[in-house]
Amino acid sequence: MSDSLRRIYNSIDSLFDRNSITEDLHFTKDDVQSSSSKTALQAFEKVYVFVREIDKQASLKMIVSQQGIDLEGKSTYWEFFFDLTSKRAQLVCAWKLLWDEKLDNFKNAVIEFKVTPFPPVNSPLRQMLKDGKMLNQQLASMWKQEMKRRLN
Repeated sequence: MSDSLRRIYNSIDSLFDRNSITEDLHFTKDDVQSSSSKTALQAFEKVYVFVREIDKQASLKMIVSQQGIDLEGKSTYWEFFFDLTSKRAQLVCAWKLLWDEKLDNFKNAVIEFKVTPFPPVNSPLRQMLKDGKMLNQQLASMWKQEMKRRLN
């Protein structure tokens, strides 16, 4: 199959592929109900409401508190890493309390989302797809193999 035919096929295939995310996405949500440190579970419950809006099949891979936790298991900063299985993307979600110097106390929490498609936007695989060197379905197959690999 020639590169030009693959490009045409990929453009048609992408019109019908409404699920996958193809661009980096960054957005923030305010968590006005939170103004104190949380446990991982409490922060996860706040975050997961929004994650499910993006992908109902999201799979949690890791939870990190880079600042550590206190004696009650609470932290002011949590990061959650998800595979968005039906969207062919990965999500890093940060729940954090912001420090207000003037008040000398924490403000309300925010939740920051960063979605990265598979493969990333500037990757050689993405360029091969644009150039017609590979088919969109081959990329989808690579994602499925990546999901199987991560389960093990």
